[in-house]
Amino acid sequence: MVTKEYIDNIRETARLWQPYDQAAAEQALRQYLQLGLPDWDPAADSLLSRSIPLLVDVLRVQSETAHANVRRGLLAFAEGEDLDIIGLGPPAVFRLPGEADDDYRVRIALAQAGISIGSLTSIEHAARRALPAIIDVVAVTAPNRQDVSVFACKADCELLTNAEVTSLTEYLNARDGVIAGVQITAPAPTKVAYTISVKVRYRPANVSTNSLEALVRMALYEFIDRSATLGQDIYRSAITDAAYLPGTERVEVVAPAYDLAPPELVVKPAAGDTTGQGARVTARVTPTQGATPAWTGPISAADVLYAGGNYSAAPLIEVLGGTEGTGATFTGVLGTGDAAGTLASVTIGGGGGSKWRAGLQHDFCPLYVCPKDETNVVIEMVAI
Repeated sequence: MVTKEYIDNIRETARLWQPYDQAAAEQALRQYLQLGLPDWDPAADSLLSRSIPLLVDVLRVQSETAHANVRRGLLAFAEGEDLDIIGLGPPAVFRLPGEADDDYRVRIALAQAGISIGSLTSIEHAARRALPAIIDVVAVTAPNRQDVSVFACKADCELLTNAEVTSLTEYLNARDGVIAGVQITAPAPTKVAYTISVKVRYRPANVSTNSLEALVRMALYEFIDRSATLGQDIYRSAITDAAYLPGTERVEVVAPAYDLAPPELVVKPAAGDTTGQGARVTARVTPTQGATPAWTGPISAADVLYAGGNYSAAPLIEVLGGTEGTGATFTGVLGTGDAAGTLASVTIGGGGGSKWRAGLQHDFCPLYVCPKDETNVVIEMVAI
């Protein structure tokens, strides 16, 4: 039975053929005409001969329109608002006030240089193809967007062997599409052990102590399974949510004492600045080898992700609470010339402080691991 969907498919097939392929256009039109002329006869050939030039012309116009639309979405050809859309990223690069298309295009190209080797997702897929034993992988670009680190692990959070790392690195750098000068490395993620300790308050009249404790333990074990992921941060609030089951009155997280997460920086307009907005900054932490704990260190850099705009004074940059590090201060620096009113850079004071946790970044990737046993998952039941 001929359906509308079948007819539409034939039309779409004809549209996608190259406009100057006369034979393909003729075959497509024959198929279309046959739908209405079950008994093919010479009259159809006459109709076909008159219709082919029109079909070819329609296909040519459609093809030119499609090509124009494609060019609008390409960095090399986009202009105006189309170029602004491309600038949204990733990574996002906003147009400076009065910036010409050509200058803006260069800045976007530089920011996307590391991504031009293929999306990070495609690199992760390639890593899985290289070593089927990999069950978790994450690719991270360097601040210069030209170098990529690929962190990977096997089942049960097992790290790759030296031979597997070498094999993975060689495969990723030899595959098609890698741009000269771009280097992909496969450093080992850092395993960070932690303990969960919660105090659960409940009413004995409403629930059995043993049953509730068993349910809370099971819920925390499930949380640990979900969280054993490369680069996954561990938040105290998430532990509370996991342990807060029907029958509990309150859950208090004793350990970890802080969120196991990197510092999160927030940008606020300075006092009196009513127009500045849009800037975003991310912190990078350099793990201090030999320190206690070994995976913490000073904030070594504050990278400007979005420069924002219309700032009348340098914005204030602060650390969102909840993390354990201390001692770092930040000073925003406004741009000049065409970049006036935007956040150009951030200066770090206090030596970057100490005991900040490194997050998912180019030179470091935490793999938080908590063994599922009564030593590392401690539950204190408190009757009220």
